[in-house]
Amino acid sequence: MGHEQHPTPLHLDVQKENLPIYKDNSRDDLLERWLVGHTQNANESFNSTIRRLTHKHLHSGLKIVELASNLAAGLFNEGNSSLLMILNDAGIVEGRQSFNYAEQMDNQRVSWQNRCSSLESID
Repeated sequence: MGHEQHPTPLHLDVQKENLPIYKDNSRDDLLERWLVGHTQNANESFNSTIRRLTHKHLHSGLKIVELASNLAAGLFNEGNSSLLMILNDAGIVEGRQSFNYAEQMDNQRVSWQNRCSSLESID
């Protein structure tokens, strides 16, 4: 049984260009960050917020995705207090508990982000 020579999947020039990128992306320090979960960037966070607001198993129409995108942008930029602003614009007055909850969640979000930032600066 002879051994067949398989064609190279990528042209040699492409391989030469990609090899330094591959080596850089497989550095030990990057892989260690991946193991502890320090890989999410702002765009991934925004996209994950949209996915949390839309159904995974049902088709979401354009209006639902637009609404989820707008809510995600508000949450991403202003935090949970943006939801209270939306309710206020709709003529719904939030109660004290809603205000306190939004404030508590926003404070937790800021503290979590500060912890993550300090861990990244240590790396």
